[in-house]
Amino acid sequence: MPCDPRNLRLCGFAQKQGLAGTCRRCSRCVRERGDGIFATGGSRSRKICERLTCRGLVPAPGFFCFPAGPTKPYIRTGIVLLTQFKVDQKVNEMRTKVQDTCDNVDRLRSDQRQTEINRWLSPPDPSTNNNEALRRRHEGSGRWFLRGEAFNEWKKKRQNSFLWLHGIPGCGKTILSSIVIESLSSHQPLLYFYFDFTDPNKQTFGKMLCALISQLCYQCAAALPQLDQLFSSCKSGYEQPTSQQLREVFSRMIEQVEEIWIVLDALDESSVEGRKEVLIWMKDILVSPERRNVHLLMTSRLETDIESRIMEFPDTRYVVPIQSDSITDDISAYVHWRVKEDDSLKRWRSYPEVQNEIENVVGGQANGMFRLAACQLDALGNCLDYRKLQEALASLPTTLHKIYARILHDIPNAYRQNAIKILQFLTYSERPLRIEEAVDAIAVDTEGDRYFDPKYRMPDHKEIFYYCSSLVVAVPKEENSEAADRSTELQLAHLSVKEYLLSARYDDDDDIMENFREVEAKASMARICLAYLLDLDVELSNEVLTENFPFARYCARYWIAFAAVAESTDKSLEGFVQKFFCCDRGTYRNCYNLWRPDESSSSSVWTGDGAVSALYYTSFGGLTNAVKYLLTQGANVDTQGGCHGNALGAASYQGHDRIVELLLSRGADVNAHCGYHGSALGAASHQGHGKTVELLLSRGADVNAQGGFHRSALGAASYQGHGKIVELLLSRGADVNSYGIHGSALGTAVHRGHDKVVELLLDSGADLILQDMRKNCAELSAASHQGHYKVVELLLSRGANVNSHGAYGGVVYAAADNGHDKIVELLLRKGANPNSFGLYGSALWGASDRGYYKIVEMLLSKGASMEFHGSKPLDAALNRGHSKIVKLLLSNSADVTGLSMNDFKIRE
Repeated sequence: MPCDPRNLRLCGFAQKQGLAGTCRRCSRCVRERGDGIFATGGSRSRKICERLTCRGLVPAPGFFCFPAGPTKPYIRTGIVLLTQFKVDQKVNEMRTKVQDTCDNVDRLRSDQRQTEINRWLSPPDPSTNNNEALRRRHEGSGRWFLRGEAFNEWKKKRQNSFLWLHGIPGCGKTILSSIVIESLSSHQPLLYFYFDFTDPNKQTFGKMLCALISQLCYQCAAALPQLDQLFSSCKSGYEQPTSQQLREVFSRMIEQVEEIWIVLDALDESSVEGRKEVLIWMKDILVSPERRNVHLLMTSRLETDIESRIMEFPDTRYVVPIQSDSITDDISAYVHWRVKEDDSLKRWRSYPEVQNEIENVVGGQANGMFRLAACQLDALGNCLDYRKLQEALASLPTTLHKIYARILHDIPNAYRQNAIKILQFLTYSERPLRIEEAVDAIAVDTEGDRYFDPKYRMPDHKEIFYYCSSLVVAVPKEENSEAADRSTELQLAHLSVKEYLLSARYDDDDDIMENFREVEAKASMARICLAYLLDLDVELSNEVLTENFPFARYCARYWIAFAAVAESTDKSLEGFVQKFFCCDRGTYRNCYNLWRPDESSSSSVWTGDGAVSALYYTSFGGLTNAVKYLLTQGANVDTQGGCHGNALGAASYQGHDRIVELLLSRGADVNAHCGYHGSALGAASHQGHGKTVELLLSRGADVNAQGGFHRSALGAASYQGHGKIVELLLSRGADVNSYGIHGSALGTAVHRGHDKVVELLLDSGADLILQDMRKNCAELSAASHQGHYKVVELLLSRGANVNSHGAYGGVVYAAADNGHDKIVELLLRKGANPNSFGLYGSALWGASDRGYYKIVEMLLSKGASMEFHGSKPLDAALNRGHSKIVKLLLSNSADVTGLSMNDFKIRE
């Protein structure tokens, strides 16, 4: 039976407006009667509809009209329904806008936080190496490897897999790495790193981890909270993370992804210590039962230390040597392309038989080395006629050593001195030279009346390659991560070039051998830097100086390191140093303002007063002869200034024992206040200079002197983890309970995770410290928060209260909130309270909020409470979108009171 027509019209009206709640019978009647139910009514109905329209309650006038007759009750009901609907609609729109705004604010905060973290990590940028390798790649290169069985099995393996690609110098390993990275671009996350002999920032294990961690954060948002916790534990960037902390956080981060791909190129170009650390780290990752589907690919030379460690890996099936016959086609294709396209060989384009001859000879003598083929082709580019070409082809060097010797021998005498200058800087400098720096360097005349005159600069900077082509390359570099400016750097073309220049095999030219011995080379570099600095206008601001004299900042930064190596053997250099410090123009002060070495080596928040003495400067730099000279000139040995307070503090910080002894023999106050570290003893202890510490103590240094950032020498040594220094200071009467930045030396060592130092301190102050530990060990909370497993284990073995509470809350909370699952497991096994709490709630709440499934599981198994002072772990997990933890909590009877269905719309 149909419903009342008036109800039908009202329900239809509501239906058209999107209102829910029409009865099933009305809906059926609407379908039966169709559009006819909305007949135009009388004027009163139309007026009401118009009013509704004006109020925004009806889309357009007359869209809905009520029939003539007694409509007033229905109209009133319709108005109520419409008004309620529109209010709800507007409230929902407002909620959406507010939520969108909040999301945008959260996104901006997250981006800002990520930028802060990235700045803190300061990761080197391996993309510059990758881009350069791709630029040098020839079409079709590497197909033999990409199609090979080893690569494809490694790629498809559903467990951890490792592939080592090794080969001789110059065989194209780096190019092959870039090809592999490109082929894996569809696999995410994909992380890569290029070790680089030209860049100190790309030679250490720690910097490699910083780069991989930074890349992972941008590719996997789920991994960012792990790094955020490390950032917070390092006082939001105030402290730098240790290599161990970086290892641990990277391990936790890769647990957030199902599969990960890591490519490491040229491990042989890393530092010796870095190489060892990388190999240990790789083995730990591959054998870990907690991490699956980690695919590691590494390239390097076949070095003995690398091979011996890799043979200890669990799976060594995928060890691929780059054989000469494997890359013959690649080298042939490269040579063919160079002969056809290289401008230096374009003179032979009309002579295909000559081109074939070049290809056959060069390709046949390459011996599996792209580098050798490239240098041979470079040499042939200088042949202007066929007779010279035939002579060159008949006498082409067949090894890299011989070809480099030929290149140096063929440099014209007019160019040789400038070529030597460039190669000296590129061989011994800590960083590559920018092209404008190199141009100024070769324009310096250390024997002229005026050392540097800008008019002697090369007009065309690019022509600098004419001096030593084939040995040097230009690489575009970003000035820094925050600027769009780009510069071009000069680098040695290959690691084998540096190895050749540093070797003792210079049979072809004795004068070249002399120029590349370390002492001779660094003496020359120091003279060039000092001469350049001496001719600068001291009245110019730093900004104007660096803009108009681009070599100035480099000289200011590195001259003293070069001079320290050679000052005792080079009289000419000694004269430059004396002139530099005694010049009435204030050259050394100008130089110090360009680069303050003591501030760069100390804390970023501690700066000197802007004025340092020449004695302080030379003492910091280790220039013994210069110190002696200044003392004979009447320099005040105790003049204050600089981050390290005085000359004795600067020399002690650097561990320059001869200078320390010299200053003390001239009456320097061994207990004078010395800036950042408080005393000379504090500075030497912080840096771990054992001989300097012994020397200062033998000359009456106060072992318990208070002052400086670490409050005492013992605090400084404990902070850095210098166990032998700590032992020495304790044996000389250092107070084990003296106040420090973390309460005591023990608190400092605990915060830093130096377990051996912690043990030493405990052994030296057992009565006082252990008595407090049994009641409440705040250090245990700190160690748990920082993730120092060995320290936690040590403190517990010494009787620390497992339910201690400290600045980071209860010990279980401190560990759980930072995701240290192994520590949580240890504490619970030792009987710790699973309901441990901290500033923001319980341990279970913290783990649920952070997304630590394993820790939540452990806490629940020990009976952790589902509610703590009104805060519920389920609420935290829902708000963060941790669906697995929500399911786990619900399966353990979590209280859902007060939650609606909307709360369970979890964001993935």
